[in-house]
Amino acid sequence: MTTDLFQIDVCLNQDALNDYIEHRKEIKKPLTKRAIDLVIRKMSRYELEVQALAVEKAIIGRWSDLYLDSALEDYKKIKAADTESFITKHTDRSWRDGL
Repeated sequence: MTTDLFQIDVCLNQDALNDYIEHRKEIKKPLTKRAIDLVIRKMSRYELEVQALAVEKAIIGRWSDLYLDSALEDYKKIKAADTESFITKHTDRSWRDGL
């Protein structure tokens, strides 16, 4: 069972949701319609990237639940590392060479 974004008026990573639904089937813990509605509500509180990361972690760990707060913390760390790396790569420090 998959859901259709045209029927849902929330910020939702549709691919991540569909992957999660399939994952739950694969681990023999399929979601009910009510459970899918609750998962949608839970996921829609987070950015699309965080939703995808939470689903990815659930699939890798063979978890039946989504840990969106944990995924949010991981996402913040990834973004901070990316920003730091970008700044390091794109900051001209050649002026210090003459000191």
